[in-house]
This record gives sequence, C-alpha cells and structure tokens, in this order.
Amino acid sequence: MHNVNSTYGYTAGDQILRQIALRLQSLAANALSRVGNNEFAAAFLLAPSVMDETILAKIASVMRPPFAIPDAIISIRFALGYAVGGARAAAVTLTQQAGYALHESKADPSRAPRRFDQSAERNSRMRTRITSELRQAVQDGDFIYHYQPQVDLLTGLIVGAEALIRWNHPVFGLQMPDKFIKIAEETGMIIEIERRGIGEVAAFAAEVNKGRANPLIFSVNISPLEVTRNDFVSLLSNVIFETGIDPSMLTLELTESLLTEDSTHVVDQFRRLNALKVGVSIDDFGTGYSSLRSIDRFPISEIKIDRSFIQDALTRGTKQIVIQTVLSFGRELAVRVVAEGIETEEQLAVLKEMGCRIGQGYLFSRPIAAGQFCALLASEKLTVPVA
Repeated sequence: MHNVNSTYGYTAGDQILRQIALRLQSLAANALSRVGNNEFAAAFLLAPSVMDETILAKIASVMRPPFAIPDAIISIRFALGYAVGGARAAAVTLTQQAGYALHESKADPSRAPRRFDQSAERNSRMRTRITSELRQAVQDGDFIYHYQPQVDLLTGLIVGAEALIRWNHPVFGLQMPDKFIKIAEETGMIIEIERRGIGEVAAFAAEVNKGRANPLIFSVNISPLEVTRNDFVSLLSNVIFETGIDPSMLTLELTESLLTEDSTHVVDQFRRLNALKVGVSIDDFGTGYSSLRSIDRFPISEIKIDRSFIQDALTRGTKQIVIQTVLSFGRELAVRVVAEGIETEEQLAVLKEMGCRIGQGYLFSRPIAAGQFCALLASEKLTVPVA
C-alpha cells in the first residue's frame, strides 16, 4: 500500500483498504479483523471435509480482480500466510503463527501462500531483530558506499563509478545489500537511508571531480518508493546546492519496473529530473518485458544491460541478440549504454566487437572503498588491462 499512498494519495489508499475489507467480508469468515496498516486476519472454522486449500482459493478469487479508484484501476499483489490448529489451539497463538507465515509469503517473489512452520517463526524473529538494528543504524549513520569503476572499453580509462551501499554493522562487520535492502524497503526505512546516501555520494563525486578535465559520472541506486514521493526533486535540488556538484556528474539508477508504471506522476518525475540535468539510468535493462514498448516515454540518459545477459553472451546466441538490441536502442535514443558484470576477457572481446563502449565488472575491479577508489583513480591503473 505504500506505493499506492505515495502515487495516488492516502485517500485512494483508504478506499482500497475499504474495498479489501468488503471482499473479505463476503467470504463469511468466523472472524475478520484489520491487524495492521495493510494487513487483515480472517479465521475460519474448518469442517472435517474442507481442505485449507479450498479456503485459500476462495480468498485468492476475491482478492485477484483489480481495484477501482478515481482515475485509476489498480491490480494489487498480495501475500498470504496461514496457520491451522486444533480445537484447543489458542487464537492468539494461531494469529502469531499466521503472521510469521505471512512474512515468508512476502519474502517470496511469487507471493505464494505459506503455511506456518517453525522455520517461518525463526525467520520472522530474525527479521524483527534486523528491523530494530536497521533503525539504530539509520540513527548512527552506519551505512557507507563502495564504488565500482565504470570503464571505457576501448581505452581502459575510468569514466565513472556505481556507488553501492554497505551496512557497516557494529558487530558483524560489512553487510551486503541482499542482507538488508528488502527489509528496509518493506519497512519504509529505505527512504531515510537513501536520502542520506544521495548527499554522501554527491559530495564524494564533487570532491573527486575537482579540477578534472573529463569529469566522472557517479551513479547511485534509488528505490521506486523514493521516485513516487512529491518532494524527491526538491531533495535533489537541495543536495546539488549543498554539495556544489554539477548535476550532470550524478546519475540515479532506477529499476526497469518503473517503465511499466502508468502513473503520469512517475513520468512527470522523470521529466523534472531531466530538467534538473541529473542523469537517469535504467538498471538491469532487459529483464522485464514491457520496457521496450514504453521506454521512449521517459527521458533517460543511460541504460544498463543486466549481468545475466553478459554472463551468457558467449554461449547463447539469443543473449547476444538482446545485447545488440539494447545497444541499438542506446544509439537511437542517444544515451549511454553500460554493460554490467564483465568478468572475463572473452566477454570483453564480444562486447567490444558489438560496439559496447562502457562496462563494469570484476574483470576491472570489485566495488572498493572511497579511499581505494581515489588511489586507483590516481594510479590510472586497472586490475586487468583492456586496451
């Protein structure tokens, strides 16, 4: 519901919640309650001949149709967790167990229904602990950025870098994004994390580019939740003013899923970013299926080819076709195309032959701390020569 509230407003979100309640009420559950901002609990007394799959199918049938609000028809993906207990099972216990299973369903990309088991409880407790630690980490400023060079594939010169967030955990040390980003997004803490991060990356980029004849372009990943917020462009304006960075040195990496967004608000946000002269990059391009139809609606400055295509470029001809298509799009749209995940000289040779000019990957350098990046830049050397 966070995306709905951010894009269409809280009134629209409230309307959808009321519609959800009415749909669930139509199932004639023995008990029905709203237990969280966007969570509902329903209790059913199962007859011996009724399987729990039957109840799940009924819930899915009422939740699947799109929801109508003024000026929009919205389809909502929902997660579903449940627990089954005997006649003496405590209602509170079953509710808690269903909640644990719900978290498991949310973590599943397919949002498949999950029945409670002990692993769900363990994972939920771990999630609760991480959420608490994330809140403290935001207050303490425990998030840092490492920088992975982006290289001109013809000359071997560094032309930019992608800023990649890390959590400098006080006990467990450096944590990769896959350990915390999803929870940060689900809890909304990603907004505060990224807002501080944008300023940090912009300040670093401004410092690195002082006196450079050919400035480097620094990119930073931004959650779709951030783009839908009305004050996002104002935030960037303040960052530019405070850090003194030339906006053209900063690129925001956004997920390809935003290209399928029908909201005029999202398209307008892209245009306002373009007017601000901040670059917009579409990350992991090619992994979706609707972007090719809608990419020309969005003013972008860069396309990133997903690493999955690069990894298979030597063995699967269809992957090469996709890469060549994206490169052609880049030329037609007059935008940069960056190949991610280059790990071997063979992959590099194929990309150069296809006309790809910019790339990043372990062949050149892993993401490194800010100080190491500056040292690498000063030496003008890469871990692997590409000329």
